[in-house]
Amino acid sequence: MAAPTLTALPAEIRQQIAKGTVALDVTSRGYKPSSPLAGVCRLLREDVAEILPSWLPTPDTDVVISMEEALRHLQAAETHYASLAAASSRQSHAIEHIRIKFFNAQIKNQKNDPRYDSMYKVPLPVVLQQIRADSEFQTLMDGPKFRGGYGWLEANNQSDPNPNPFRSSLRNLNDLVSALNDSVRLPNIKRVTLDLNMPPTALKFLEECGPGGKRAPRGATGREAFKYQAKYWDPILREMSRIRITAREKEGLKPGQKYFDRSRGGDDILKGLPFLPVEIVGKLPSSQEDALRDWPDSHSDWTFEDGSCVMHHFLQVLSAERIAKREEEERKREAEKRKRGEAQEEGLIKNVVQKEEENADEAERPSKKARLILYGVRQRRY
Repeated sequence: MAAPTLTALPAEIRQQIAKGTVALDVTSRGYKPSSPLAGVCRLLREDVAEILPSWLPTPDTDVVISMEEALRHLQAAETHYASLAAASSRQSHAIEHIRIKFFNAQIKNQKNDPRYDSMYKVPLPVVLQQIRADSEFQTLMDGPKFRGGYGWLEANNQSDPNPNPFRSSLRNLNDLVSALNDSVRLPNIKRVTLDLNMPPTALKFLEECGPGGKRAPRGATGREAFKYQAKYWDPILREMSRIRITAREKEGLKPGQKYFDRSRGGDDILKGLPFLPVEIVGKLPSSQEDALRDWPDSHSDWTFEDGSCVMHHFLQVLSAERIAKREEEERKREAEKRKRGEAQEEGLIKNVVQKEEENADEAERPSKKARLILYGVRQRRY
């Protein structure tokens, strides 16, 4: 007998199951509960619509923060659900865990001039990266970038016959960290998940820009075939390398616990702020490893080996390869050094032996006086 499907279950059971799938998305415009079941069929969409008005978050609810501006709505969401629980004589749960998405899933066609509202569709925390396809592919990776305030920089290189279709926006983590650690604004947050997973739609688009992809640089071979992918990752890893999740000694910090840390001017921006545990999930997709395998070492802050660096976690495979490569190079240098030292030592020994032999020969030779006497004797003989 076949197991019953979700749609075959009674409405009450379906809706109870649906409640466990609801996530709370907090954006710059407010907060909104949603469930992936709403996109399955009309029946489940109706079930979700039925439960959302009375739904309450639980400690296990996935609360997703996709931009810095959204944090101001988090406390409003808590207030709303606390009031809803009180009105219905139910227990309310404070939001204690939030998930911050590093990458944006939006890919859309748009004109070269970015619209005003596009700046609000940028993910956290430091590199607020948008992957967007321009319909004519006329925008380079270093094309329009958000510079702060409401200004945009147009930097299109129209002479490039194969322009990179990516656009990038950058911000820093300082305001986010301060807000997350501020016990007045967000008193109940006890844990943060930094989600480095790349959305499937964005990854698919990025893969199409690599070797064999329909958006790859035309006619490019070898390393040039990774040109667009490398340009995409360059600013991301530059900024990611500056985010550290540290476990230094701190008052009230249990052994092994970690928190956000980013130094500015030599001062810890978290000084005096409450402890905030952080979990990192996600890593570099395997399809992007070849694009970054020959990553340059020209910048000292690209610390592959630093375990506290978020980039080290994201580049797990490449970090291991880089560390193994450097260890092998170090072993080779040590072996060569030992070899040179042994050769020098052998040369010194040979010189000492040679001098001893010369000294021994000299000792065995007759003295000058003896040689003169011997010469006189020989002369008289003849």
